[in-house]
Amino acid sequence: MKCEDREQFEDLAGLLESAEAKADFILQHYVRASHGRDVRVLVVGGRVVAAMERRSMTGGFKSNVSLGGVGVAYNPPPEMAELAVQAADVLGLDVTGIDILFDEDGYRICEANSAPGFQGLERASGMDVPSAILEWIRSTQDAPAETPVPAESNALAELMFGGRTGLRSISDRNADPRRFARAIGLRMIAAGVNCLAHAAIPAPLVDRKSRTSLGLRTLFEGRVRTDLSALDDLEQERTLLVVLGVAIWAAVLPWLAGAEAALSGLLSVIALSFPMLFLFTAPAGRFGKPASQLRRKMRR
Repeated sequence: MKCEDREQFEDLAGLLESAEAKADFILQHYVRASHGRDVRVLVVGGRVVAAMERRSMTGGFKSNVSLGGVGVAYNPPPEMAELAVQAADVLGLDVTGIDILFDEDGYRICEANSAPGFQGLERASGMDVPSAILEWIRSTQDAPAETPVPAESNALAELMFGGRTGLRSISDRNADPRRFARAIGLRMIAAGVNCLAHAAIPAPLVDRKSRTSLGLRTLFEGRVRTDLSALDDLEQERTLLVVLGVAIWAAVLPWLAGAEAALSGLLSVIALSFPMLFLFTAPAGRFGKPASQLRRKMRR
């Protein structure tokens, strides 16, 4: 029931007052932009396998097919698909129907069904839902247990590929490993360019709700949770010396081989840039410690 005014609210309060002590009530915010309309997204094994848009035929705010609504096949946008997959992951549901509303600023989850009915979804989409579920069960019988991934991995996946659904769609479209590697490489380059552009744009002009901004903010705010106490400074110093020695030898080699001056100079600059890259990409605290600290470590 929808509570639209104070009188209806008082009726609702009377209903709550007269109910038994253990009765369950769910109160939800009314989303006007999605009145009588929502999308049922079926997620199986972390993938969106089918979706339908449901509309009320009576003008009411409920769009359930079981209540007289009508369902039509729907191709969810990447943002909606990723939201449904994330909801299934958070709730630990391998098979679930996520109902999503159209909010003023995008999408909002209405509810998650752990045992979703799918007759209306099958009629709307033509998908054989039991076969899709059975195929997923078969494919996972011999699969090794997944290792939990840190939040930074999720943020990187969102930043580069639009979430795990985007990464999975790339693997689905590129069965050949070389094509898959090329597609991944291009998206990583594009993500790097977006990050550099984000750094170059003046702060007032940055879209703080963009995928790049949200991903960078997640990674930036998570930096304080990174444990750097286990880093071995001496080992890092030795690695730097090895990289520096190899880079110097690679820089001198073109001149000893008698290559042209322009080519030799270019190769030398490239070779000597590796030690600098090693320094600049080191986590905070790896280098630049006081010499006294380093000497104390060496004495120990």
